[in-house]
Amino acid sequence: MKLRLILIGLAVVILGGWMWKRAADVAAVVAEAVPPVPDLSGRVPAFREAIAKAEDQAFSLWGARGGLIRLSRLYHANGFLTEAVKCYEGLQRLEPAEPKWPHLQATIVAGYGEADAAIVLWKRTLELAPDYIPARLRLGGERREITIFFS
Repeated sequence: MKLRLILIGLAVVILGGWMWKRAADVAAVVAEAVPPVPDLSGRVPAFREAIAKAEDQAFSLWGARGGLIRLSRLYHANGFLTEAVKCYEGLQRLEPAEPKWPHLQATIVAGYGEADAAIVLWKRTLELAPDYIPARLRLGGERREITIFFS
């Protein structure tokens, strides 16, 4: 009985240590990915508060990933594209198998006229998820190629 309790206790300590290390690793990546807050003086108070809350969450130990996602959405939707790209780069490091992060970054990069960089990101998206329709449509538009299929 004592041996069983010792083994359970050891397993809990090991699992807890692993979870703490993982949370700290995520927090370190997020800390690098959070951009400096741009000048928000001309924005409505609700937007400034939303950015502050998302940033606080991003710098918390257990909510870092979610805070970075919120920041990326807030920045992208409100035209802070440089900041959004920095967030997406961090999210790609955190979740390298998630196709939406390179796709969203590609939409911004393409808007800057950097078609080659956008194509690389959309190809990466399609490597991760070949059926990701938004990236497939965008990549088809950027390639300037026409493929004819015969039935």
